[in-house]
Amino acid sequence: MKIDKYLVNYKDSIKSALKKIDGNHLGIIFVEKNNKVVGVATDGDIRRYLLKHDIINAEISKCINKRFKFIYEKDASQSKILKSFSNKIKVIPILNNKKELVSVVSDKIVSYSTTVHKPWGYYNTIVDTKDYLIKNIVIFSKQSISLQIHNYRSEHWIVLDGQADILIGNKKIKLKKNQSTYVPVKEKHKITNNTNKPLLILETQLGSKLSEKDIIRLEDQYNRIKK
Repeated sequence: MKIDKYLVNYKDSIKSALKKIDGNHLGIIFVEKNNKVVGVATDGDIRRYLLKHDIINAEISKCINKRFKFIYEKDASQSKILKSFSNKIKVIPILNNKKELVSVVSDKIVSYSTTVHKPWGYYNTIVDTKDYLIKNIVIFSKQSISLQIHNYRSEHWIVLDGQADILIGNKKIKLKKNQSTYVPVKEKHKITNNTNKPLLILETQLGSKLSEKDIIRLEDQYNRIKK
């Protein structure tokens, strides 16, 4: 996952942290120690520190906020994410159970390398090459992707957590954690999360064209079918 531009080590300098902030367009960085997120620092936090101390090569740990709002990946839901935003909080880290950063959620439109929001949940692009593409997909409780087909790509799905109700062609299957399935090119398919917890899926796409434009929706509960 391309989230390095949002991460700095707690021993990194304030100068290097400012470069990260300038490059990620969200005005915030997450500070890690032993791979765990231990604090956050905004552009404002850093500049206020510099006005008082004027030591740009000081460690970023000197000006981080250790009391910050975050959401565990297993608890992520659309309602919880929306409720977490406020006048002061515009960016929220999504952490796994080891408190490692796995996603960044913002109240503004963010790039493909962080989080792409969908009405059913969100996804992150982990690897993007001309030959294959890998996504980490989160489908919220009681939600589903559209019934769709792709003209140029096949898909492999592995359930990382939760339970998936899947339709491929006319075949219905249930997948639990560590189970997987394959969707051929031009085969209709749909994933539904009928449980009360988020569904996490690792998706690998292979084909001659790997694009979000290669989605033909046959049915969609969110009214996204263009007539």
